[in-house]
Parts: sequence; C-alpha cells; structure tokens
Amino acid sequence: MDWWKAAFNAWYPVVYAKRDDASASIEVETAVPMLGLAPRQRILDLACGGGRHARALSKIGCSVVGCDQSRELLRSALSKSAGPLYVAADQRALPFAESSFDAITCFFTSFGYGPDDAHDRRILEETARVIRRSGMFLLDLPDKNRVIEGLVPESEERRDGIVVRSRRAWTGTRVEKDVVVTRPSGEPLAAWKESVHLYEEKEVIDMLDRAGFDVVDSRNSLGTSDDRLVLTSRRR
Repeated sequence: MDWWKAAFNAWYPVVYAKRDDASASIEVETAVPMLGLAPRQRILDLACGGGRHARALSKIGCSVVGCDQSRELLRSALSKSAGPLYVAADQRALPFAESSFDAITCFFTSFGYGPDDAHDRRILEETARVIRRSGMFLLDLPDKNRVIEGLVPESEERRDGIVVRSRRAWTGTRVEKDVVVTRPSGEPLAAWKESVHLYEEKEVIDMLDRAGFDVVDSRNSLGTSDDRLVLTSRRR
C-alpha cells in the first residue's frame, strides 16, 4: 500500500507544525554553500510538501520547481507564495526532460517510503536523469542509529483544540508509526500510518553511486537538529 497517499493530507502540517518556514529557512541557508547555489539557477525541490523549502530557495533568487504527489499539500503551497512553480508527480516518474535542473534538493525524510529498495533506487535514477552533469543533489535523511536510540513507543500531545496520539515501532529495517488525531472529547478527526525504511550511510552512498552520483559531503545537521544524515552528491 502507498501509505503516503493517505498520510500527506491537510492534517499533516497541523500535526507537524514544528516543521515550519523558520526552520526551512535555516536549513536552506545551510544548504546553499553546500550546493553552490546562485540566483537564477534551476532548482527542483523533490517531495516539497507544503513548499516551505521551495519558498526559501525562491527567496534567494533561484528558479524553483516544487514537486510532490500530494495535491492537498500543493494547494496549501500555492496559497502561500507565488514564487515557486508546483507540479504534482510521483518521484519515480518525473515529468521533466533530461538535464532540466542545476541542482535538486530532497529535504526531511522523503526517501525510504516504498516497500523495497527498488522503489528508492528508481527515485535516484529519475533524479539523475533530470539533473545536469555536475549538478548537485542534497538528500536529507534520518540518522538510523539516532532514531533507534531515541525511539519513543507512544506519545500524546494536546494543543490548539486537538489531541495527537502516536505509536512507534522499529521492525528491524523500518520505523512504523500510527498517528491518530482527535478532539479532546475523543471525536476522531484523522488517522494514518507511516512507514519509513532507515538506511545505513554506506547503503545510501552505494545507491547514489549506482545512480550516477559521487558523494562529496556527509554531515548530521542542516542547522536545526543533529540527528540527520545529510548527503550532498555530484552528478557524474
């Protein structure tokens, strides 16, 4: 099942309100020198969601396309800014010509969603197809070991008239999460599942290499948290 089709709905930015424009601006500011970005460069922000990173990239003068499969989140993105262009598409079949972009970004855990490695390899192959030779690609993932060490099995958060309950489990290769949103009275509002394959750094580097990328930088932060695996690579 393509769980992300149900999960990335209008409730997603409400539940994950801390993932806001302010944090995105810090992350983009950190990424700019890593990618060597300059005004008027053509940038693709993969799995852009509500467009928070796409907006930040647009503000530095880049020509930005945000791509996501969630039409609900793209409608939200369109309502907030006239800067980037937004396109609804599957990352495995991007509607762009070869070498369309100078750089590509994929911020905050938008990789590892599929049922097997073939799904994720296809995403990297498509990324390699639509980026120009020597173009830079930033892939921002969770640090597997840090996630496992800090995994909280259950949590409850009450705010803004809603209650968000989450249950998490590590299966050996994936983090499985059940999210339920209700009113304080218990009235159900939304529910969905999340399932993300967490890779070791070497596994991702090998996948990038097979897709045609050379990793040039690896770090654990983009300025907002230190539990990330951020790989910057160059298209061969």
